[in-house]
Amino acid sequence: MSVFKIKDLAIEISDRINDPKQSGYDRFVGLEHYDSGNVRIIRYGDASKMQSSAKAIQKGDVLIARRNVYLKRAGIVDFDGLTSGDSIVLRAKNETIRNILPFIFNTDKFWKYANKYSDGSMSKRLSPKILMEYEVDLPDNDEDIKRLACLLWSIRDTLDSYEEMLKQCDELVKGQFVEMFGKVNRSKQIKVLLSEVVTIINGKDHKKISGSGEYGVYGTGGRMLDAREYMCDENTIIVGRKGTINKPYIVHEKCWIVDTAFGLYPKTNKLSINYLYYFIKQIDFNKLNKACTLPSLTKSDLSHLEITIPSIEEQNEFEKYVKHLDKSKFAIKEAMENVLKIKIRKKEYLCRMILKNRQK
Repeated sequence: MSVFKIKDLAIEISDRINDPKQSGYDRFVGLEHYDSGNVRIIRYGDASKMQSSAKAIQKGDVLIARRNVYLKRAGIVDFDGLTSGDSIVLRAKNETIRNILPFIFNTDKFWKYANKYSDGSMSKRLSPKILMEYEVDLPDNDEDIKRLACLLWSIRDTLDSYEEMLKQCDELVKGQFVEMFGKVNRSKQIKVLLSEVVTIINGKDHKKISGSGEYGVYGTGGRMLDAREYMCDENTIIVGRKGTINKPYIVHEKCWIVDTAFGLYPKTNKLSINYLYYFIKQIDFNKLNKACTLPSLTKSDLSHLEITIPSIEEQNEFEKYVKHLDKSKFAIKEAMENVLKIKIRKKEYLCRMILKNRQK
């Protein structure tokens, strides 16, 4: 094993495109298209709607979100397109390095380094210069790196298949929600403003508290974070306030949330948490976004949304359906955890074998 700096493995790409609409590219990767912790970037927006200059990207490039590094966003793209100045674009010096590079940037070690050396306090920014100085241990030859990358990708593919199963469970629940509470049935339901039946909080509503580490911390991407910010009650729906605003999710235990997220929970026993969650999920928050660059929501935007409330008996029936599928989701998540444990063991074994062979 040897120590390499990122500048030994890849080059930074900054091909400026002044007029994205005339660039010929149709895909654009913004901060909202990253998925925290995922080595792949598969989501993208419409490049023709961009108003400012951008950077060109190629299939196989690795993108690192330089803003708010605590969200841990980095991944490889499998398409040509554009990205904003909020992304650092790296192009591996060879195919072998390209296959291992996304995994280098999705480790706790890297994100601790990024947090430590990023500029700013409220919205930390990682500079390309600092990124290129990051050091990583890798096998000395291409063949061993290929073996390691092949192992990591095979495990990633297995996890992706489990994640697809989780998505299918969510689709079943969404289908049941539409069937039970769709437009045809809403004429008999009570309609009120969201603020009348839901408590909406964010970091600005609460005094910052130093936590003991007892509770997890959640951000706008649905991932537990390292820093403690603002306390939220159990059974809370998290909606992004800035950046990722269109991916709400639910947390069933007490937690801390960052200042860039809202926490929503019912303030009446006539509204169940799962009905509220799936009602929120069907809303396209991007249509409420008034910002030109970074997508954002205001508390007023949420407060003035209208929500239809069916009878509590119907909501309870829906709750039973959700809980039934939650058992399946729990089993899938357990399987994913087992795969991750196997990944760690196999990676450690492979690294030991590589070291052993190098010493012979």
